[in-house]
Amino acid sequence: MWVTPRPVGNFSKGVFWKVLEESGFLQLLMQKTTGTFFDSVLSTVRSVAPIGEAPLTYRIVLTNPYDGVAYIIAVSDSEATIRKHWKMLRDELIPHVRSLKDKDDHQAELDNDVIQYVFSKVSSLAQLEEGEEVKNVETVIEDFHTLFPSSTEKLITYYPCSLWVSYPRPGVLYVTENHMFFASTSMPERLAIPFSEVVSVTKEAIGGVLDNSIKVTQGSKRTEHYFSFMKRDAVYTLIERLWNNTMQKILGLSAEEDAANPPASNAAYAKTLEAGTSKKIIDETMRTESFQKIFALAGEDLLKDFLASMWYKSRYLVGRLYVSHNFLAYQSNFAVEGKDIKVALPLVEIVTLNKTSVLGLQTGIAITLKNQREFFFALYSRTELYDQIMKLWKSRPPPPVESAEPWEKWRMDPAYLATIDPVDEAKQTETWRTFFDKHGDGISMVRTPRLGKYLREGVPDHLRAKLWQICSGSKHKYITRRDYYNGLLKHFDGKQSEAVEEIAKDVHRALPQHPFFQTAEGIDMLRNVLTAFSWRNPHIGYCQSMNILAASLLLYMREEEAFWLLCTICEDLVPQYYTRELLGSQVDQYIFNSLVANNLSNVYNHLEKINMPLNLLSLPWFMCLFLTYIPTKAALRMLDCFMLDGPDVLFKVGLAILRANEEEILAQTDNEHIAALVKEKQYDCDMLIHMAFTDFGLLPQERINELRNKQKFQTIKTLEEAKKRKLLRLLEKTITKFSMMELDEMYCKFRSMLPPGAVDFVVDMEQCSQL
Repeated sequence: MWVTPRPVGNFSKGVFWKVLEESGFLQLLMQKTTGTFFDSVLSTVRSVAPIGEAPLTYRIVLTNPYDGVAYIIAVSDSEATIRKHWKMLRDELIPHVRSLKDKDDHQAELDNDVIQYVFSKVSSLAQLEEGEEVKNVETVIEDFHTLFPSSTEKLITYYPCSLWVSYPRPGVLYVTENHMFFASTSMPERLAIPFSEVVSVTKEAIGGVLDNSIKVTQGSKRTEHYFSFMKRDAVYTLIERLWNNTMQKILGLSAEEDAANPPASNAAYAKTLEAGTSKKIIDETMRTESFQKIFALAGEDLLKDFLASMWYKSRYLVGRLYVSHNFLAYQSNFAVEGKDIKVALPLVEIVTLNKTSVLGLQTGIAITLKNQREFFFALYSRTELYDQIMKLWKSRPPPPVESAEPWEKWRMDPAYLATIDPVDEAKQTETWRTFFDKHGDGISMVRTPRLGKYLREGVPDHLRAKLWQICSGSKHKYITRRDYYNGLLKHFDGKQSEAVEEIAKDVHRALPQHPFFQTAEGIDMLRNVLTAFSWRNPHIGYCQSMNILAASLLLYMREEEAFWLLCTICEDLVPQYYTRELLGSQVDQYIFNSLVANNLSNVYNHLEKINMPLNLLSLPWFMCLFLTYIPTKAALRMLDCFMLDGPDVLFKVGLAILRANEEEILAQTDNEHIAALVKEKQYDCDMLIHMAFTDFGLLPQERINELRNKQKFQTIKTLEEAKKRKLLRLLEKTITKFSMMELDEMYCKFRSMLPPGAVDFVVDMEQCSQL
């Protein structure tokens, strides 16, 4: 079948493929066999990945001679089918387009035109075949309901795989919103796993060899199920997301309550369920989430992404161009280029957008920003993509008016000024000036790995506001929603809530020694930011420690900027840290405990010995992002890194602080003395950051994510059990005819009768008494 052209991945290179035929820049390939046990397993674990992703037996690859990148354009398990495609390309399509061209054309121009025509034609054919595949899904749905007649749920997608029970048993994994179902194709074996019973989902290697499996642990008995897939990561991502959605329901949070701007996945899954089976929607959801994460554009919907190259340092870098309602964004293909370059261009910042020429052909766009920086992109499809981008650009809102006046309220504090070394600050300023000259100094800054390196080396005080907003992504929200903050304050002006009352008490407790917060201006600004946040996030309202965060931000930036950065921290960087249940912070405390036990066993064992829970130290650190719990200068250096790298920095810096104080901690037996020495020690900030990112820089990300999901489930189950006990105590007072054990039995029976997905419910006490 035809597939949308995509670069060849690492799996497709090397000894795995044999060339059957070559013609110009086309190659017909066949997958090699190794004659090993792996071949037999491979045949049982082929996944139904997005169209064109599955490693079928045959494929056609087109290599662009001008950028050296190979693109898969057709795949099949049938030699007859793939040769039919090959014949069409070699004998019909390419000769046809060449016949339309002037024989005097330069060879480079002719080849480029042929390649673009092939890409365009193949993309159209791929879309037609995707439509045919949707028709075949009806048969799959019918099979699913035949195999599992008791299920009334709509099928989201399915994956051929193997279930390992002593040996691989080939079959199909069917996925719905609330369950995973497995049916063997060789045995009458059926398995139904509710997501509400899943305890953990981890990536595994069967026998330590086949690193393509997922282990699903189910129920209180911890039953383990091992499934093998060829394309495991896509399956894992989907299962993990659906499991997380179920956890949110158990907790009693709707998708809207989970965040003020819920992940695109929630909306996409709702759309998926309404429309029935749609792998296309799931693929779109995954692309959108990846796009948001790569460019720190939370809440920004991805409209389209396509192959493109960006002019960078005297050459075109192959990558992808992403289009949303408010941004054009580009990321280089690291596998091809060996460079990780990315940039997000706000449409409101673009002054001119024109067609341009690459190798003498109209195949690109030239962009000029209001700061006079220019960007050039080479496209593989000319008119359609350019027209879509142009339409979005013309409908952009007017650019915001930025104030040139700097906002630096730290300068009012003599205690903070005393910590600044003018020589170091001058060196840092020069380093950043050089970086900005090369990569830009605004929201359209080109991000390279050097950005993280320079952040770790230090940020001069006057650049923190700019870099924090750009690195975190809050600046993106600020420039695209300029009327939101003032509108929020105006709409809720004078209205009261529990959060507003708590804020009124706490605004005077945030950095009370700082001169700015001894003024009416400082207090009013802090109150406005916290109040606006509470109305934007009513499920959070206000949580202690937010006053310290917001106050610290206001020392560097204006009210509206501080509001958006506070939203970005609480909603995107450390989500669920500040909810009523403190779910996110509880989960990360568990992970931090595990990391300390593994990396600093002496400290961990000593704290255990003196009966000092580690979270007495670490919970305030994480909730306040270390502000006021370690010296200000060290906390700010941590924030510089946190705004780019997110919550992992909390783990690394926390470990570094414990190691820096290891000898003193081991010599102490008093909890208060340990807390005081950690808080008051004057750290060598360069040493602390270096230790955090060198000694603890390679934390196992995948393992941390799995631990986070597992502990999140355990925490939610604990909260659910507490909720159940509270309800049963109320029922016991209302209904005296039954014992607590009988009420518990009725509760469990009632829960088991609820339809799939109805994990949260309300008990009407009056109605219950009547019954």
